[in-house]
Amino acid sequence: IQDESIEALSEALVQLGLVNKRAEEVARMKYILGIPTPIIANLFKVSDRTIRGDWRFAQAWLRRQLSAQRGM
Repeated sequence: IQDESIEALSEALVQLGLVNKRAEEVARMKYILGIPTPIIANLFKVSDRTIRGDWRFAQAWLRRQLSAQRGM
């Protein structure tokens, strides 16, 4: 990954946190730390299904955000 890509992802994660803080935290835990869904669910005291939904939302949101940044 290039430095610009890391910087763009970092900024996108910050922006995601403004929209949905838990989705941002889930994305960081899964993408950066590789923590499995059941452990994240336990940490947040929610169901695995809730975390999977947060992860899907985060992935879609980040994909759109990063695509828009590349299009600038």
